[in-house]
Amino acid sequence: MRPDLQSTRGFILIPVAVAIAIIGVLAFYSANQSAMNVNSTNREVEATRAELVAQAGLQHGLRQAAHQGCGPYSDLTSVNFGADQYGTSLTNDLGPTNFYTVPTDQDNWIRSDRLMNNYGSDNTLQVRFENGNIERPMFRYDLSAIPANSPVISARAFFYVSSSFPEGPVDIHRISADWAEDTATYGNMGDEIDALVINSIPAQPSANIWVEVNLTSQVQAWVNGQPNFGITLNSTIEGTRGDFASQESSNASYIEVVTGTAPSPNAVLKSVGTLANGLKRTILRTDVTLQQNPLSLVHLQPDASAGQDAEIWDQSPNNNYGNADETWVSSANNDKTRTLLRFNMGQVPYGAKILGATLSLERRSGQGANLPVAAHRITNPWIEDEVTWNRRENGVNWNSSGADFENSAVSTTLIGSANIRYEWEIDSLVQGWVDGTFPNYGVILVPAVAGMTGERFHTSDHTDSTHWPSLSITYTCECGTVCMGPQTKASSGRIIMIGNWGGPTPNPVDLGKETLIESWGYEVDHVDDDYIWTVNFNDYDLIYVSETVRAGDVSGQIEWRSIGIVNEEGDLHDNIGFSAAEAYDIGSTVEIVDNSHFITAPFANGYLSIYNGDMELLYGGGALGSGMQALANVGGIASLMVLNTGAIGLNGAAAGKRVALPVGRYGDSGFDWKHLNANGHLLIQRSIEWAMGGGSF
Repeated sequence: MRPDLQSTRGFILIPVAVAIAIIGVLAFYSANQSAMNVNSTNREVEATRAELVAQAGLQHGLRQAAHQGCGPYSDLTSVNFGADQYGTSLTNDLGPTNFYTVPTDQDNWIRSDRLMNNYGSDNTLQVRFENGNIERPMFRYDLSAIPANSPVISARAFFYVSSSFPEGPVDIHRISADWAEDTATYGNMGDEIDALVINSIPAQPSANIWVEVNLTSQVQAWVNGQPNFGITLNSTIEGTRGDFASQESSNASYIEVVTGTAPSPNAVLKSVGTLANGLKRTILRTDVTLQQNPLSLVHLQPDASAGQDAEIWDQSPNNNYGNADETWVSSANNDKTRTLLRFNMGQVPYGAKILGATLSLERRSGQGANLPVAAHRITNPWIEDEVTWNRRENGVNWNSSGADFENSAVSTTLIGSANIRYEWEIDSLVQGWVDGTFPNYGVILVPAVAGMTGERFHTSDHTDSTHWPSLSITYTCECGTVCMGPQTKASSGRIIMIGNWGGPTPNPVDLGKETLIESWGYEVDHVDDDYIWTVNFNDYDLIYVSETVRAGDVSGQIEWRSIGIVNEEGDLHDNIGFSAAEAYDIGSTVEIVDNSHFITAPFANGYLSIYNGDMELLYGGGALGSGMQALANVGGIASLMVLNTGAIGLNGAAAGKRVALPVGRYGDSGFDWKHLNANGHLLIQRSIEWAMGGGSF
């Protein structure tokens, strides 16, 4: 049975939000009613009343649109507001849609301390991460009723929480091998979990509720032909223990899928307030942005190897404390300490709308006098195991001792005497990092008052994972965007980026590109094409050819190598074997023509926006390699092109995996990476992963 969504939301109760908004309008409405003579027949007073009723409708309509996500949409009609009424209508370009309720095909749970036990007939599916023991629910859904390659507008998965897990979120992963409900055990399925986190279910302090999760990107990949082995729920938060209902119960998990063409993000909302006497007033909002719902969650709590946190201290201005398991924040005379933290934003889609970002540190000890500690944006890069009070890395000093950061605080929190977690809301800071408004150099915690003798917090170097700093981010994406963070599972991959910069240091565009690719989990080195002869390519897993490269300097140097190549330079299409010619068009979209490939699996076939505005789109021409596979076209001509290892290109069999990107350079022209949107970022990241050997199909 479909749950009543008005009481079962996983992230927020939408009607409660509506009620809060309307209560505010009601208060204003009542205040105006009291201030004015309600018996007055003054038309101006009545007009004001009608506008207030329309405003209440507008707030309700905005919440309604947010809840309906990318459609389909239903308008509000004749909603009573005291003796008056309002109605709303949303104008958008959503076309015909199809609706599917997809039941659980199979479910099970497995546990690491009983390798051979099968629990496929249980009424509840257990999740656990406790003292080294792991328990994971498994779900598979039968999508056969949905026609292959159907464009998926939304896919909402519903799970019934039968036992609460307040300790922390539970991550959702794709299962990577086939299984059967009555035979799956931890012994044969424990390792069959894809490393990529698709989404997360927030911590649930209450039981017997439904939670709703956005699985649109994953369902699109399955509909496109990616092997559907289902999903598994996995926690990495120590102490987590909870239950979900199975299909043997009356609350089996299921997915609601809507197919069709997603609406463009821009919509118009009209609200009409009507008084009991028939007087009407209309409010028009022309800037409504349609965004996906339900919301998505990323919980970052890195360990010592991935976490970046360090204390700096004015009394030891040249000492580094990047490996300490504690950090201080103090402002006492002759004893000032500050805490630097940085989290990798690679899992959050570029351009996502950040709805909440909570930085959390656990107090270890300190003054305990409810003193304020402020979070500020760091404005220069630093290295964890090199940073000190005086320098941000070896050989490079801060502009001002004690770190370079913005004067205005992003958030301030009072630190008390309890050894609990304290939080800073840093939504605007994370939004800037995700948008690329400013580089992600992290956040610094600074006492907001003088004379504070110190508060001590745990770091990611602590041996107990429950004490590590964390950052929880709730976000959504515009309709028509694949809301999937470009975080690779091949985090150990090494890339050599080749360009031409007239020296050893890349230009700012390529430096930014390098930083972005590293945020996806790769290690990137660079070399000017004049010095390509110095590179030991055996040390790398992939060659990334920047548009800045001079084709003549690279030709004959890389195409025969067995490692993967991802190419932005159109003048190298013929050398690598894609096509005999190259050209470009001006626009913002490519046409996905083959989504059976790993690179394009999350996308629907058809036109896909990859830029925020019109810019150059690179494509091939002339003779094509017979083994070349076109995944996307520009103007009907192959643009995103791949050659698998051994596939026949123009110059014979490809020695390794090759990708020609639709973004890049033709002749002396180029494109600006700042205008790539989330779809463009994801295409490039998946191209890198596939060419490096991470893509399985």
